[in-house]
Amino acid sequence: MKNKHLLFILLLFIFTRTTAQCPPDGIIFRNQADINSFQTNYPNCSEIIGVGIEGDDIVNLNGLNNLVSIEQNLVITQNSLLTDLSGLNNLTYIGGNLAITNNSSLTNLSGLDNLGYLGGSLLVLENYSLQTLTQFKTLDSIGGELWFSYNTSLASLSGLDSLSKIGEKFILEGSGHLANLSGLEGLQTIGLFVSIMDNDSLVNLSGIENLTSINGNLGISHNDMLTSLHGIENINPESIGDIWIQNNPSLTTCDIQNICDYLSNPNGVHVENNASGCNSQEEIEEACLVSVPNSTNNPQITFYPNPAKDEIFISTETGYAMSEILLYNQLGQKVLRKSGITRKIDLTNFKPGLYILEFVTNELKIRRKLIIE
Repeated sequence: MKNKHLLFILLLFIFTRTTAQCPPDGIIFRNQADINSFQTNYPNCSEIIGVGIEGDDIVNLNGLNNLVSIEQNLVITQNSLLTDLSGLNNLTYIGGNLAITNNSSLTNLSGLDNLGYLGGSLLVLENYSLQTLTQFKTLDSIGGELWFSYNTSLASLSGLDSLSKIGEKFILEGSGHLANLSGLEGLQTIGLFVSIMDNDSLVNLSGIENLTSINGNLGISHNDMLTSLHGIENINPESIGDIWIQNNPSLTTCDIQNICDYLSNPNGVHVENNASGCNSQEEIEEACLVSVPNSTNNPQITFYPNPAKDEIFISTETGYAMSEILLYNQLGQKVLRKSGITRKIDLTNFKPGLYILEFVTNELKIRRKLIIE
């Protein structure tokens, strides 16, 4: 009899411990009843392996407000009645991906306000009613991709203001109401590449002026209203792989300084079917030559005469060190390089035309127009 009582106590202990913990392999919620009963079935579950939410009758996530940490992925997909993500307000950590896809009534991402760590990707795809995000107060980096795709009602990226780093790709496509990239002002680095395509209302790229490195290709295509590349001028051209600027029928201004610098030593250039001024590599290079500032803008380095015939003379302010001088022709081709301190350059071997002189110091590059007669 004593042994039977002991066995009963052990079984009760095991049952109590099992129900108090989280499901060992994570959980998928198929309906509202599953969500409502979660805290009853797992009253102490705050850290879980993974979560899937997919149900035609799910209208709220209030039963999940105990969740603090998800070790792997959170997938919220095909919940046709879900309008926001309230109920996830205590969630601070996702070790894998956060995928929010095909939720036809979802209008905002409120409920994710306290998410501070995302080790994988943030994928927000085909939520056709999504208009706004949420204020991600402490999310300063994403380990994987940031991918917004065909959220056709999305009008703003505000809420991602604290984000400074994307570990892999940034993809923005099919945003029908997005006029600019405001909301990404804190973004500084992207680890793989950028693709901005098929955004019908995108007029300019303002909002990412603090982005300095993308470590891969730059793709901008099929944005019908885009008129200018201003907004990406601070991306280091040395961090750009190939550039793809195609099928933007209103795009006329591509001669921003870093694109001009990139074209002087490009990796791969694919430019076509844009408006006049950006319709080919040659058009951009010609515009770059015209848009280069005159020497009066930076008096630290001067040269004369200009126009010149046989030679030019160079002078610098005292203590202003110059490491090299480069000369580019109208096609953006480097035709001369002088290292160290140079006071005179012989021009007798160059044909008449418009050229660009580039003065390189340990602090900056300064470009000037030079006309050879």
